[in-house]
Amino acid sequence: MLRVSHCGAGRRESGVRMLRGSLVAAATAAMFSAAGAPALADEGSTHVVNLLTPVIEIESDGSHYTNPAIALAPLAASVNVALDAGISGRIKSFKVWLKFRAETSDWADFPQHANAVDWPQHLRPKSLNDDVYVSVPYGSHASYLVSYCNLQANALRQGGMTDQQIFSQDRPVEVAVISALQYEMSGVAGSFWDGFDASGVSGWQHFKKMTVVCQRHESLDAPTAGPIAGANLMAGTAQVNNATGACVLGLHGIISAAVPHLPVKFRYVDASGQQSDLKTVVTDANGLADFAHSYPLSADIKSGKIRMVGQGPVFLSNWADFESDCVAPPPQEAQIAPPKAIDLQGIATGDEVMRGGFACPAKVKIWGVVKGRASMDGHVALAADGTPKALEPYSIDDGETIAVQGDHTLSWGPTQTQQNVKFAMYVTSKQGVVVDQLEKTEAFVCRQVTSGVAQGAAGGVSTGQSQPTHSQQAAVGQLALPQALAIQAPHGVVRKGEIRLSGGAANGSYTLTFLRKNGGAYTAVNAAQLPKKMTGLTASFPLKALTGGRDWRLEVCPQKQDRTACRTSDFRLPALGSAVGGSAGGGMVPTPFVIAPGAVQ
Repeated sequence: MLRVSHCGAGRRESGVRMLRGSLVAAATAAMFSAAGAPALADEGSTHVVNLLTPVIEIESDGSHYTNPAIALAPLAASVNVALDAGISGRIKSFKVWLKFRAETSDWADFPQHANAVDWPQHLRPKSLNDDVYVSVPYGSHASYLVSYCNLQANALRQGGMTDQQIFSQDRPVEVAVISALQYEMSGVAGSFWDGFDASGVSGWQHFKKMTVVCQRHESLDAPTAGPIAGANLMAGTAQVNNATGACVLGLHGIISAAVPHLPVKFRYVDASGQQSDLKTVVTDANGLADFAHSYPLSADIKSGKIRMVGQGPVFLSNWADFESDCVAPPPQEAQIAPPKAIDLQGIATGDEVMRGGFACPAKVKIWGVVKGRASMDGHVALAADGTPKALEPYSIDDGETIAVQGDHTLSWGPTQTQQNVKFAMYVTSKQGVVVDQLEKTEAFVCRQVTSGVAQGAAGGVSTGQSQPTHSQQAAVGQLALPQALAIQAPHGVVRKGEIRLSGGAANGSYTLTFLRKNGGAYTAVNAAQLPKKMTGLTASFPLKALTGGRDWRLEVCPQKQDRTACRTSDFRLPALGSAVGGSAGGGMVPTPFVIAPGAVQ
């Protein structure tokens, strides 16, 4: 049976639509219901857990709103998917995607950008409850968000306001974001999910909302500029509330306004996209509001940043850094602390391209460094000016540091001698949820050529004329240190036999040894089906050849080097009856994380 559900779709959605079924299945379900048999119905629901892009700004030209201020940025969210096939069925597949609208518009629907999972028959689970990453790329959402701003501008014109008044200040538009779910299950058909969110209602006030800031135009500044003159936020160190046991961050804010007794509404938004409920403060006779609030944190968060986002009037405060002294729950209840993005650099190589009388950098090496805070798998993505440049899987342990690299080609105009490039690194979980990110802008400058132009050859490209500085070479050396040989897979609980190395020579040769744990010691196993050597950084082995125990160790030794260069990785086979050879049985197949439209270059 294939069904479609929409989380909190309100007055414009029926909530559920049956796309395929049979009278036989319906009659069978009715028969069991009349007989008082146990429930056989399959169920599905979805809701937006967290908006990863809570604020998007739209630029204007003074008479119309034109385009988002940050090009190529996706509209992204963490979405919960809950499925239960009941007694008689299995989950065959599902698709989940985003929909959004302003309060007075229709839903914009994006099934073409769904996060889709289709299980092989032997791996189909009976139930699922997981958070997945879903996004709408820039090319699909930009025109809708711009139209919301222009619709608001038209309404203000009809109310008698001039363009001078409309475009001289930032104006917010709230946009509701929901998730839609399509799923197919085997088994006897049953009752449908009603399509509402967890609260059981679907009114506008219950939707997750992002803020679209319709920006003012600088040429129309002053006398009608926004009333907020300044907003400053300070954050302390998060502590455990002894009365409730919750981890709480104390916040102290100051807002200054051009007018007294002004009601100001805002939300606190942290760097992960989590936001508070709506806060309201009122300025005093001098136009000042001094206030304090508490913000709840997960106990496993050790540091971060947070700011105020105005809802009326519009404003943005500074980012306030914070730390936490809260202690995570006991291990059986603790959540995994995600890896942290600790460094990002874009360094020009020695390659140059001639433009007139200038030699300009042609290529850039992008370096990103991630530090583990627990054992975790996922992906690291690197981007330059919103275009993906690298997407690498990782398997990291607490305290371990890994480096990822990518390449970017600079494009120069005929008379251009300088350009800025915005680099970004995104660290995601195994499910594709962004757990940390880092952005940095680097400037690249052409040098004037006074002699020795002949080195450039016919194509105008010369190499070696502009070498990295000593500080750049040192930075690359430091970044390259974590690239020593490491075993990315197998690691932890494994369900497919793959060997994946990082940091070694791409065409290197390695000796492999599989060891089984017996008591407190490991014993080498010499099975004919297990590989003894590998060339390159990837290989495979049959899990069925690992017999006699669940705990194993793989030793990888570069050939023609001493044993100090060897590396080991401990891993464990699934419990008896669990699926092997593919993705985790009963779990969701992770999907690759995509930062922006376009292929990885």
